[in-house]
Amino acid sequence: MVLRYSLVIPVAPYRDAEILEHIKNLDYPKDKYEIIVEHGPNASENRNKCIEKAQGEIIAILDDDAVIESNLLLKVDKSFEENPDIHLVGGPQLTPQDDKFFARISGYAIASFFGSFNMADRYRKGRLRTEDAADLLTSANCFVKKEVFEKAGKFNTNLWPGEDPEFFHRVQNNDFKVAYSPEIAIYHRRRPDLKSFAKQFYKYGFVAFNKEKTKSMKMGIVYFLPALFFIYLLLLPFLLYFNYLFVLPLVLYFSFAVLSAFAVSYSERSLAALFLLPLIYPIMHASYGIGVIKSIKENFF
Repeated sequence: MVLRYSLVIPVAPYRDAEILEHIKNLDYPKDKYEIIVEHGPNASENRNKCIEKAQGEIIAILDDDAVIESNLLLKVDKSFEENPDIHLVGGPQLTPQDDKFFARISGYAIASFFGSFNMADRYRKGRLRTEDAADLLTSANCFVKKEVFEKAGKFNTNLWPGEDPEFFHRVQNNDFKVAYSPEIAIYHRRRPDLKSFAKQFYKYGFVAFNKEKTKSMKMGIVYFLPALFFIYLLLLPFLLYFNYLFVLPLVLYFSFAVLSAFAVSYSERSLAALFLLPLIYPIMHASYGIGVIKSIKENFF
């Protein structure tokens, strides 16, 4: 019997694999998929070890703390049937409604345009993209035909925890078609408190600059804006000594932050989002910026 899917689950040492309970409820023939679990501190290394063992035609890469619906694999089958030239497809990782209070609010932040710019569709349902979708995907929810790894290689373990964009761009650069489908959605747990949330974005920023050194992708100016934002915040007390007009960029930033908070608060029916998002946005952006600055320092100084 040929296996259709290999479900790859990297598990962090300090966590249980919540997703395994949801896999039990999959509406899909049990003899058509296998489950491969690998424990370790580096999720990228865990994924690569699982991929080496995989026997399925399609490698399903999912996070250990994800919540999936019973018809997920049926939706993936439909996506590949409707687009037979696609080699890799993924979708958004949404915030679970039963997540903790801060986790839900931080989920709103990363799913907003102001929070994540054009990467926001990673965390909300965007429009269908059947090509050039590398920036919209994450390794928490993607489905890859096995031959892709044979030609394009596996995940770059030195870039974890931000290795997935480089991998998706490398897949595209090897003439494979990459797609984003809003129908292939999972629910993904967010960081439960401000400290772990800031640490997460610091790590994202730290590895982001290292992607610039790969041949697969180049960082646009948007990736450096958080670093410039943090430098501006550091210099602002000195700049104000010369001219109070230097505060205008900060006023503009918080004006957009408040407008975004209003929009999110209305769409999510969350009064808490209105008050907390203007505080979460600068912490999110500054943490990412600090990571970028630290990475540049270690690479050049």
